[in-house]
Amino acid sequence: MYKQWQSDTIPWIQIVFSILGMLISLFYIFLFIRIKKLHKSPGDVYLGMSIAEFLFSLHLFLSPFQPENQVVCGINTIMFMISIVLIYTYTIQLYIHMVLRLIYTLKSKKISKWKGHAFAITISIIYTLAIYLEYSFCSSTPKEYLPFTNIILLFSFYMVSITSIVYIIREIEENPKIQQSAQGFKRYIITLFTAQATMASIYQLGVISIYILYSVDSKKDQKSIKILVYITWSVCITLPIIFPLIRYKDPFLLKRVSEHFQGKRQEKGSKQLSLIEKNDILDGIEAATFNRMSSLDSRPLIEGLLDKRNSLDESKSRSQTKTIKQKNTSINEVPFIQQLTSQIRSQIMKRILAFIITQEKDKQKLMTNKDYKKITRQGKNNLFDEQSIFTIDANNLAVMFPQPFCDAQFSDKVFNMTSHAPHVFNILTQEDLESQNIIQSLDLIKNDDQIQKCAQTSGGKSGEFFFFNYDNRLLLKTISTQELKVLISILQNYFWHLTKYPETTLAKILGIYTFDGFEVGSLSLILMKNLGKISSKAYVRIYDLKGSSYDRQVIKKKGSKSEDFEDDQQKISQVLKDMDFLNFEKTIHINPVQGEKLYKQLEEDTLFLRQQGLMDYSLCVIKVNWFEYYQDKHNASYENLQEIKSTMNLEMIETIVQAQVSKLLHVYQSIIEDGVYYHIGIIDYLQLYNAQKVMEKYAKKIMKLNSKLDTSSQNPIKYRQRFLNFIKQIL
Repeated sequence: MYKQWQSDTIPWIQIVFSILGMLISLFYIFLFIRIKKLHKSPGDVYLGMSIAEFLFSLHLFLSPFQPENQVVCGINTIMFMISIVLIYTYTIQLYIHMVLRLIYTLKSKKISKWKGHAFAITISIIYTLAIYLEYSFCSSTPKEYLPFTNIILLFSFYMVSITSIVYIIREIEENPKIQQSAQGFKRYIITLFTAQATMASIYQLGVISIYILYSVDSKKDQKSIKILVYITWSVCITLPIIFPLIRYKDPFLLKRVSEHFQGKRQEKGSKQLSLIEKNDILDGIEAATFNRMSSLDSRPLIEGLLDKRNSLDESKSRSQTKTIKQKNTSINEVPFIQQLTSQIRSQIMKRILAFIITQEKDKQKLMTNKDYKKITRQGKNNLFDEQSIFTIDANNLAVMFPQPFCDAQFSDKVFNMTSHAPHVFNILTQEDLESQNIIQSLDLIKNDDQIQKCAQTSGGKSGEFFFFNYDNRLLLKTISTQELKVLISILQNYFWHLTKYPETTLAKILGIYTFDGFEVGSLSLILMKNLGKISSKAYVRIYDLKGSSYDRQVIKKKGSKSEDFEDDQQKISQVLKDMDFLNFEKTIHINPVQGEKLYKQLEEDTLFLRQQGLMDYSLCVIKVNWFEYYQDKHNASYENLQEIKSTMNLEMIETIVQAQVSKLLHVYQSIIEDGVYYHIGIIDYLQLYNAQKVMEKYAKKIMKLNSKLDTSSQNPIKYRQRFLNFIKQIL
């Protein structure tokens, strides 16, 4: 394309612009390498765009010096084609990613950034090679592929970008809380789209027009062709400069870059301040510990608690310093799409809780019927297939729950909740030995902090989304469509098993719900009892045990043995696995009589799961220091150490703990550690042994070249046998 006008233009203009474009692209690549916070989306997408723009600028730089060599010409043109397609694919990916973050707000779906990069690169290479093998690039005459391919690129860009921007702006307008902080992002995204649409349209339409004029009569329209060539050339040399400069106006990117160049002096100051804060925290804990312990009479207990306290001082000071840092974090620390996602997630959780509370209040009215329990106890099949549908619009939600929805925008948007087998789950709730009060536990005002906290999270490792209520006794968890089908299919057997064994170790499900009309589309959740039953601050360690040895170790340390972990009270935030348990604990230290009773119940529960064709479940063991938690809670209620000295009473705290624990199922006191209890139960038990699990098992064996590899995935019979063997070993 360049041959026709190259002699009539000033080559150094193109060279200067191309060098400038390469420098701007390299600058962002440098920032991406230096600033770890840019590794999050959209920073990684911007990296792909910068690399594509660098290749495009390099092509422009080499073009004026291009010799009459078909090989060199071909390489340079391939670089041009790849860079153009990469720019388009990454631009489309940027818009798609924004929308997917909103759509998958609560769904069990992870967005893989590496798949996005692989897709962009693969499409660019395939597209370029397909055209290169079919046509000659180095001819001065445009080929017939140009109109078709350019129209496809332009149409796909407009379709994705316009749809995405309309969707994002609509969500912003429906969330008044963030409209003020959204102004900068709205200006940025509209400016970026305007520049991209303008330059893409001029370039693509210019190329198509040149092709048409050539097809009609190139000799008659030399002047028109020359003008069009100059216009498209102008777009080409300015594109790698204009696009990156606009991207630097992204509030998230702008803040990261500003911090990098202005934060050196501030970073040094903050480190000094952080050190002072840390020393203050440590000194305060040590003083409180010394004064508290010096006033006690029971010397052996004092020494034991003091040893435990000292071992935790360092970890506590780190967590408190981290909390101080998090509280001072500005909302601009995260990309705006993440802020919007958090706001949407918060609104969705409020609606979900409001729906469930509304249903529970209806159930209470229904329970006034004395014959209700007798009727449903007949076990009619239609009760297990029953569905109750609740429909509430946004206006009514604001009327029914005025305080939680006081900042919601009034609209006629309608939300639906389908409650599966509500009568069945009502019986399970009413007969639960731990006396669940769902209305009180899910109260919107009491759970306000939990709603805000869950709005900042993106789900567990599995991609499922979790919500823990304010007293940590209940949780809501998203489930996949497959898991919903499994649960509905086994519901009748599940009900009768829980009825026969009221002290089941299965984490009891208290409700199944499907929601429609939300920003995330259709969404299914289960309401279930949480094994924790106390603030997570009291957790020492959490273990997920399957009885398998392959890939079942989180903390890997060469030559590590149980002696390497002398401090049993060292808190670890990660969820640990089987090999970690053998290294850290070796045994669940509970009363042998309780252990035998627990094992018999586990036999019954796993037999039920085997009969349903289920596997891949886990025994969740949470090690909790109840005594220390209530001791800290007691101390926090006093303003100075003297009051603590005069009022501290270990026996009183022990009484409180015993009163709380006595109401709970499968909470066992440690026989070797004072104040420590094990919370035990079976979780994640909705996985069928299907073709996918069979393939997973054999794929791992092939990859490791080991036919006897003890993978987690096994048929239900073998899975249960291995699971129980491991439990017997540690009990």
